[in-house]
Amino acid sequence: MRRRRDDRAASTLEMAFIAPVFLLLIFGIVEFGLWMYARNVVTLSAREGASYLRVSGAIDDPAGWEGAAEETALAYANQVGLMTDVTATASSDDEQATVEVCGHYAHPMGILSDSPVCQTVTVEIEQFEPDPGEPQ
Repeated sequence: MRRRRDDRAASTLEMAFIAPVFLLLIFGIVEFGLWMYARNVVTLSAREGASYLRVSGAIDDPAGWEGAAEETALAYANQVGLMTDVTATASSDDEQATVEVCGHYAHPMGILSDSPVCQTVTVEIEQFEPDPGEPQ
């Protein structure tokens, strides 16, 4: 079967319109996946720091343990991975501890490169009470 003269290069023209949209879709999926991964990393890092502060803060003055909680969160974020410029901020009082972790992740398209991914976790500080002993 012969092609008509006006059907020439129709597939090339269709590909020229479809290929950029298809590539944008693929890179968008990769970008979203990396953003979700970065969000999970900072969330788990903040949870690690808050968990450390939750238990350690009950032993003594909670304000003295904030630096160690920040180091714990940063160490976890660096160990798990692929984040740059990670910062952690911990604060606490007698009842609650809050850890916020922010960082940047690798962007294949560079669209969201200036916006950090941040997560904040707030937990109750453990209150240990001594055993009252046997009733008399």
